Amino acid sequence: MCSMMIWNFIRNNRLQNENLYYGVKANEKREKLFIPIIDDQLTSNWFSSFFPIGDRWDSGYDLPKDDEVLHLWKIVTLPKYFGSTYEEKDAFRKKYNDTLYYQMNLFARVSSDTLVKRQGSIFLLNHNHVLDMRLNSAQIDSVAQIWGLDYLVRK
Repeated sequence: MCSMMIWNFIRNNRLQNENLYYGVKANEKREKLFIPIIDDQLTSNWFSSFFPIGDRWDSGYDLPKDDEVLHLWKIVTLPKYFGSTYEEKDAFRKKYNDTLYYQMNLFARVSSDTLVKRQGSIFLLNHNHVLDMRLNSAQIDSVAQIWGLDYLVRK
C-alpha cells in the first residue's frame, strides 16, 4: 500500500513536470538566453525519473574524440512553483593533448524568460585538477567561441 502511494506520488509529479517547459522543448528559449541546449549527444538519465525535482541528461561518454567538444551532461533543477527561478548546469570536455582534457562547467539561473546569472569554471582533467579557473559571462563567451560553441556566445 505504501509503495503504491509513493509510486503514484512520483508518477503524478513526473507527469506534471513533463508538462513544464524545461526539457528539449525549451531549447529555443535556451538559445535565446545563451544556455546550452539538450543536444543529440545527450540522453535522459533513468535515475531522474524516480525523483521529480529535476532532470539529468548524459552523453554516455567520458571523453571526447579528437577535436570534438563533448557535451558531457546537463542538469535542470525544476522551479519550486511555476514561473519561479530554476537552474541549469552543464559540462563540456575538449581534448588538450593525449593525456589532458579541458572541462568547462557552466551554471545558469533563469527566472521566467530572463537569464539572472551565468557563470562557469574551466580546468584541465587528468584525474587531478591541474588548472581550475572561475569564468564570468564574458570569459564563457570567449571559451565558447574558441571551442566553436557559437550559439552560447552573446553578441
